[in-house]
Amino acid sequence: MTARRNLPWLALRAVVFLTYAFMLGPILITAAVSFNAASQSKFPPVGFSLRWWSEAFTARWLEPLLFSLKLALLSSLLATALGLALAVGVTRYQFRGSRAILALSVSPLILPALVTSIGLLQLLNILGLGEVLGLPALLVGHVVICLPFSVRTIAISLAGLPPRVEDAATSLGAPPGRVFVEVVLPLIKSGIFAGQRSRSCSLSRITASHFFFRARTLSQSRSPS
Repeated sequence: MTARRNLPWLALRAVVFLTYAFMLGPILITAAVSFNAASQSKFPPVGFSLRWWSEAFTARWLEPLLFSLKLALLSSLLATALGLALAVGVTRYQFRGSRAILALSVSPLILPALVTSIGLLQLLNILGLGEVLGLPALLVGHVVICLPFSVRTIAISLAGLPPRVEDAATSLGAPPGRVFVEVVLPLIKSGIFAGQRSRSCSLSRITASHFFFRARTLSQSRSPS
């Protein structure tokens, strides 16, 4: 009888273990392969060497890494700021076309990144901005692709915030700006921080970067202005 009672929990533990193994297995294998002494990626590793780790900390790899981190940070900050303004507008104010604006803002989440990237590239060319390819175009593209994550998380936090909280602060004489900064923002900070997930989205959008990247972008970003 006791064994039968424990069977569901044992099955649940087995499922959880297999899930973690499925997610962490490739990471652990990659970490082990990084100490491979051979010139090719092999598992199990052949010998032991720190060759690839020393290579990873050279300028050849560090400069693109820093550029990607810079782009991801700027993209997430802009996407969060725009997402906050957009989420407040569509959740706190009812106007004609608000649902259409919300649907348009999350459309990059529905469409493949390839389709969104091609559309943005064509838009830049139509507007005569084809020469801005590089960091500016990369920033615009990544903000557009990352915006849905910020809009959705912040909008959900705002939807769970009762309007009477703001009404109470207003009735006590607080101006709208102070109500937003001192009452609303602290209560929706979880949604704002969750919107920072767009930083990881930016780092993973390699397909989009190919459409807006120029070979001299890195050198331009390093050269003094």
